[in-house]
Amino acid sequence: MSKHSKNRQWLEKRLLPLLEDRTLFVGVERYTKDYHKIVSGTFETIDIRKSMAKYGSPHKHHIGDIVHFGSLYSYDNIIMFGLFGQGHSQTNNMKRILKIHQKMDSILANGGLLVSGHRCGAEISERKWRKFFKQDPMSTYKVEYENVLDRQYIWVGRKK
Repeated sequence: MSKHSKNRQWLEKRLLPLLEDRTLFVGVERYTKDYHKIVSGTFETIDIRKSMAKYGSPHKHHIGDIVHFGSLYSYDNIIMFGLFGQGHSQTNNMKRILKIHQKMDSILANGGLLVSGHRCGAEISERKWRKFFKQDPMSTYKVEYENVLDRQYIWVGRKK
């Protein structure tokens, strides 16, 4: 687990231990490989890169584009943390980011938690992120947490 950034510490120490039931974590890296040990319940991962499968959940890891992900069931928690706004990211297009959030909304159970944490910077400012989360489907969620830690805009909403 990561020990360097405040936003990762928040995720690992404050959020993940609270999650129960069925969780989908979108995007994996070497520092996320043990996240399944922190979460109670079923923990699944998905990443578009086949090479990252070794860091995916041992319970269930999916390989593919999240926009085209077909799930037979809904999730109680969906976490997207650090996917957007990164210099290396191919997902800095706000229309694509909205499409991804719409997809997440379609597979999130009513009452489920959507966690979205993304880099603020030259490509996507904090102001842009705040505006982004005021549109549908996120505007229908109850916002449970919203903050910026280490230039990471974090938004947590519960689906009504």
